[in-house]
Amino acid sequence: MRLIRTLPLAVVILLGASWVPATGAKPAFTTSEDQDGTVYHIDFEQVRSPRDLTAIPGVKVAWYQHGAQLNGWLANARDVDGDGTIELFLCAARDDTRRIVRYNQDGSRAWESVPIGNPLGGESGLAIVDLDADGSFELVFNLSRELWCLDAATGKSRWKIELPPSHDNYQVSVVGNFLDKKEQSVVCRVGAEVSCYDAKGEKKWNYRIQHRNLYGHEMAHYDADRDGIDEVYISLNGKFIVLNGDGTLRWSDDTVRNHTDFILCGDVDGDGELEIVYDLDGCDALKGPVACVDGRTGKPEKTWKYRRPGVDHLQRATLGDFDLSQPGLEFVAVGKRQIRGGLVLWSEGETHRWHKDIPAGWVTWGDWDGNKHPEILLSGGIGGQNGFEVWTGSGKRLYALAGTGATPMGVESAGPLRPDLDGNGRTDLLVWTRRGYMLLLEAP
Repeated sequence: MRLIRTLPLAVVILLGASWVPATGAKPAFTTSEDQDGTVYHIDFEQVRSPRDLTAIPGVKVAWYQHGAQLNGWLANARDVDGDGTIELFLCAARDDTRRIVRYNQDGSRAWESVPIGNPLGGESGLAIVDLDADGSFELVFNLSRELWCLDAATGKSRWKIELPPSHDNYQVSVVGNFLDKKEQSVVCRVGAEVSCYDAKGEKKWNYRIQHRNLYGHEMAHYDADRDGIDEVYISLNGKFIVLNGDGTLRWSDDTVRNHTDFILCGDVDGDGELEIVYDLDGCDALKGPVACVDGRTGKPEKTWKYRRPGVDHLQRATLGDFDLSQPGLEFVAVGKRQIRGGLVLWSEGETHRWHKDIPAGWVTWGDWDGNKHPEILLSGGIGGQNGFEVWTGSGKRLYALAGTGATPMGVESAGPLRPDLDGNGRTDLLVWTRRGYMLLLEAP
């Protein structure tokens, strides 16, 4: 494997730059109107620089990585040095060599890491966290047979853990307060082995899963009992497992048939207690239903049935107070099957409220317009094209960007956060376009 000494610089242009196409040239983006409002269409064949993209309302920052393949699962953005600007961290590959690269908001490259291995599954993402609570940030991510921690300021390795062999999506990791209310730690599952590493990379406990079918790519962390220590939630085919922060078993659900593609937490019914939400027969099983259980004990409370109406494959889901006139939280899910793709919203009381027949594969929530109320953020849709959309809980579309080939990631992969990166009250979202561009989106 050849060592790459340099990677080309990313280029960033801030929102507000003027955009005028050359005489006779086709525009890099156009607008149209459909039944739900304005749609911004990107034509990447006409994009010549990030300036073409930041001219689009809603695209705040654009970076370009020339000549390198980007891994959207290993990307994130944050102001890590407190200077009021946003830094981008991403995995770039050239000539079979992968590195984590940091770009400043002005487009300059701050550093590139030593070569790293191949991502496996990749759904754990790249977490930007202050593990040891010393005021500086670290990058935590897992690769095939490796768990890494890098210094966000320098790119130097803080520690690296060699992991046992893993298969398919049997390897996942999360960062949370498992051992201490102040310092954070990392829990990593490889096959049947679940291990916890402290801020220094020292193993503190190990739990072995006693289950035959270990397939499952979802693992989450929440503090469902609000004691300041996070629990670990693990989804497998045929079993749902919850571990305490010290690695002991809290509860499990053996009624699960197929693994879930989401694990959610929230006060669903408004009683002051937190519930955990997951699919009992999800992914390609195409059945459901979605379970809502007591977060402390696993006792069933309610279910949402999604076979009719709904989607064949609930790829992702989220909880939010999308309808302020109704009690509790609404449950929103998206499906990616072409037969019955859609965005679907159910009430806290298990009632199907509405759905849109648009294919989509990813959803979360955030305060898009800064009105202190959550909106639904999703990728997919717009007549079957890949893109990004924002919807209200009443089914009104606020924003639509089409033709990006986009998979929104990054800020979401750091944990159950919907960050406002620049403190202006509006959610920021990092989008990987598969064309060498990373976009930071915010309401225009």
